[in-house]
Amino acid sequence: MLRIILKLDGEKVTGTECVIGYLHRGVEKIGENRTYQQFVPYVDRMDYCAAVSNGLGFCLAVEKLLNVEAPPRAQVVRVILTELNRIASHLIWLGTHCLDIGAITPLFYVMREREEILNIYEKYCGARLTTHAFRIGGLEYELYDGFEAEVKAACDFIAPKIDEYEQLLTGNRIWIGRLKGIGVLNAEDCKQYGVTGPMLRAAGVKWDLRKAQPIPATSSTSSISPPERTATLTTGTWCAWKKCGRPSASCARRWREFQRGRSWARFPR
Repeated sequence: MLRIILKLDGEKVTGTECVIGYLHRGVEKIGENRTYQQFVPYVDRMDYCAAVSNGLGFCLAVEKLLNVEAPPRAQVVRVILTELNRIASHLIWLGTHCLDIGAITPLFYVMREREEILNIYEKYCGARLTTHAFRIGGLEYELYDGFEAEVKAACDFIAPKIDEYEQLLTGNRIWIGRLKGIGVLNAEDCKQYGVTGPMLRAAGVKWDLRKAQPIPATSSTSSISPPERTATLTTGTWCAWKKCGRPSASCARRWREFQRGRSWARFPR
């Protein structure tokens, strides 16, 4: 996003100052003329694959400034919705990543699973993409009847599909050949470049905000780990792909994060 400040003499432009570095749509400048509450919907548009996650981050930041805390129930619902969003976002990553290196079919698979999560969002707040779920201090809407059952059903539907993705891609020689040794980043490189999320953890840096800076609803779940797998792919894949290079390690890390997101979305009772 480029901001151009004009110096005018009547209708004549006498000078310009170009300012670079703004986010898409210039949301920082919009935020200068909005209250905290008015700005909440804008963060949904910053990353439309992770609208709920963006909304949570902004609300938590404002709540910290105001020294307020959402009610425990609202915090639990926030965790559920955000973890579902993380799974949906990772599904988009997997499908488009496969597409970029020449595999078309997985994109149709992940879209099928992602629909289960988008259906829940649509029932909750009426949106499937720029999902506006939170308010500063809590939630925007009450949960609809049947929410818990549908979340559990979606998680149970998606879980075996993750194993299918892994079996389809892990030993695929084309998949490995197009990822091995490409774009390798070690832990120090990741820190220098500001890499975050699964890519950072794939390089061996143990940094997860849900544990490093937990909210009360997640601090009690720090011991939750992905459920045991019937297949033995996870450990072997993780070790083998770390040797292949950073992108492959990132893929293996995301298999684990799929399972962790499912666990966290299901944990409250």
